[in-house]
Amino acid sequence: MAANLAAAPTATTSALVGAWGRVLRGVFGVLVLVLAREAFSAAGLRGMYVLTDAFAKGMSTALVLGAVVFGALAPVSLRAIGFSVISACAYPLLLGRWSVAVPLYAVVLCALARARVRLRFQIALALLAWSVLPVCRWVLPRGSFVASFGIFPAWAGLAYSSVYLLVERSRLARKPTLAEEIFYLLALPRVLHPFFQPISPAYLRRQERPDLPFRVVLGGVGLGLSAMALRALRAWLFHLRPSLPAPLAIVTGVASTYCIFAQTIFTSVSLFRLMGFDIASGFRRPFLACSFAGFFGRWNGYVREAVMSLFYMPLYMRLRRRLSPKVAAAAAAYVAILLGSFLLNQLLVPVSTSSSVLGALRAKTAPLLLLEMVVYWSAIVLPGTLFATKSPAGGARWFQTLRFLAVYLALQSAKWVLYHGGVTKR
Repeated sequence: MAANLAAAPTATTSALVGAWGRVLRGVFGVLVLVLAREAFSAAGLRGMYVLTDAFAKGMSTALVLGAVVFGALAPVSLRAIGFSVISACAYPLLLGRWSVAVPLYAVVLCALARARVRLRFQIALALLAWSVLPVCRWVLPRGSFVASFGIFPAWAGLAYSSVYLLVERSRLARKPTLAEEIFYLLALPRVLHPFFQPISPAYLRRQERPDLPFRVVLGGVGLGLSAMALRALRAWLFHLRPSLPAPLAIVTGVASTYCIFAQTIFTSVSLFRLMGFDIASGFRRPFLACSFAGFFGRWNGYVREAVMSLFYMPLYMRLRRRLSPKVAAAAAAYVAILLGSFLLNQLLVPVSTSSSVLGALRAKTAPLLLLEMVVYWSAIVLPGTLFATKSPAGGARWFQTLRFLAVYLALQSAKWVLYHGGVTKR
């Protein structure tokens, strides 16, 4: 009895030390990124977040600190609810009054997910409800959304996420709770730095680390610093590129495109990691790929996983009943990339964030751009389906990587010549 009473204070003290240790780790990570952001700003470079005015920077820092401290101290059962409340408060504070549409849409989507309706109708209704805000922007006076312009990048990411949530919920034996779904849709990184890569809701739940290991915190800090460096590099390349000769302009164009996409998801994932979610960065050294299929998976891993899970596998299983395995694989891959990569990622984002829907549609459906996409899709799909070969082994990988880079740069050079040779205007 006495031994048990003596052990109780020791266990309580140990729990308190562990909890505050988690808090200190999280706060350390946030403060490092804030100091780095200020150092970048002092050097004339943009900081970590899209939001740049003093109020927004102060609020964003306070919200991240609040989320980190809450996540480190709160019981696991309350984390999703607390994170959702913090995010719901962040939207109107940082993105204006129209951003209350995001929590409302999340509630509607969660209710729709629980309705006794076929999945295809759930998805159709979800996208129909999602389209209300972009339509309002196109038909209402231009000044109506001036104070809430930031809502549209955040809103764009919800389209793909809503499809992911509905499809995964229909497949899982253990259904996510309402709090988990609301958190997934309102997650704080969506406010502070909107991302368009479709992170799987089930994957996000699996990677939750409430104990906030120092490894995860350091990974978040590293990605945040990488995002700042990529943004600075992009700004430097933007000013440098017009004065460069054609070969260097092509290479810097590729580097600029990488910076644009990678820094967005790096920033968001860094915030997720500081909140205790050990998720992948999304970009995995794409220029070390051995093929276009490998490049697609490394360049934008979350889109690739969504395309495979949501579109390719269901389509392949259906087509396999009528076609040969190779033809079914090729056909399913083309349709899956069209739906998951082009329509939901490359087309929906610029159209929903543009003030001119027709202008955005014309830009994204230009004949030369469509031809470029078909060429890249064929380079991704055909070698792995109709012309499947064994993966290179050992030392042959470097040769395969160099050969891929040569072909990739050749295609980029052809694209540059077509754009700058009078075929079309950039």
